[in-house]
Amino acid sequence: MSDATDHSARERILAATVAAIDRGGEPAVRLVEVAREAGVTQGMISYYFAGREGLVTEAERQRFLGAVNEDAEVMLTITATSRTLEEYLEQLEGVTRVVLGEARSGNRRVRLSALGSAMSRPELLADIALLQQSLTDQMTEAVVVGQRRGFIRHDLDARAVASFTMAYAFGLALVDLDPDRPDEDELTTVIMGWVESIVPPEAPGADRVTDG
Repeated sequence: MSDATDHSARERILAATVAAIDRGGEPAVRLVEVAREAGVTQGMISYYFAGREGLVTEAERQRFLGAVNEDAEVMLTITATSRTLEEYLEQLEGVTRVVLGEARSGNRRVRLSALGSAMSRPELLADIALLQQSLTDQMTEAVVVGQRRGFIRHDLDARAVASFTMAYAFGLALVDLDPDRPDEDELTTVIMGWVESIVPPEAPGADRVTDG
């Protein structure tokens, strides 16, 4: 079996398992059905994942990874390329509206489900913790750049700002459950109010052009 074939079979097995969990939760994962959908034998599943538990654990890891968005990278780009404070705030408002959208609601549900599964799987939880640490590192870098460019207050701890930003974005999973959730404009106003609170008070608005 070639490396390419080996990788392809493994990925097909994982894809079939992730799809099964998305449809009906972990109880929906049946090895005979996964094997049929992936076009492999059950023996191959055991070979790659050492049985159903190993398969489900890896699938949950993939679900969490697949749902992780690129917010940290986007934030770094916005912070590094905005020429004025006004432009920076406008772009952040645009990102906020994307985060509040329906597509991200589904993203949060998948992450929440995978995280819930990890609570009873120490190895999976440790992997997710490392991933979150890496994401927070990236977001912290974006905040540090923002502080250097005069967009974010220097008296605030960069990692604390990054952590809160990621926590509120993921915490919107609770808002998604609320039948009476505020509309997008109201939520955006509140979030942007917090964003403006971390801007240096002496920073002029539209007239601020940074040197980078």
